[in-house]
Amino acid sequence: MLQIWQAALQAGQPLFPIVPLVVYHGKRRWRVSTNFSGLFRGPEALRPYWPDFRYDLLDLSVAGDVEIRGAAATQACALLLREIWSPDLAQRLPSILYRLRQMPDSSAAQELLQVLVQYVEMCIRDSTKPSSSSASTSSPRALAS
Repeated sequence: MLQIWQAALQAGQPLFPIVPLVVYHGKRRWRVSTNFSGLFRGPEALRPYWPDFRYDLLDLSVAGDVEIRGAAATQACALLLREIWSPDLAQRLPSILYRLRQMPDSSAAQELLQVLVQYVEMCIRDSTKPSSSSASTSSPRALAS
């Protein structure tokens, strides 16, 4: 945010609000404060100097299908992010990707399909590396078998 504001000031433009958004798709529910000042630790006397703003959170780990709305591309991306660690990903993937058929621009849909498939492949590759927990049942590794 500071870099954006610095660039605006250098260009002689006024500062404008920035709405911070976190899109989380981890295996567990987001448990961090959405108030930025809640992330700081230190002497109470310094609290007035801590940045104090909130950010919006889209926690896909607990979002239901009803909460994931928008254009077909947005839905497909959000659903894939939510399901990427699910042991049922292989069964859910066709219905997620089917949403791309609702996109009016078929070339854009094909490009997005390539990106989503690359993302799944990357997650499979990363989850099968020796450093990752191979005992986990909630990974996209199931697609590779």
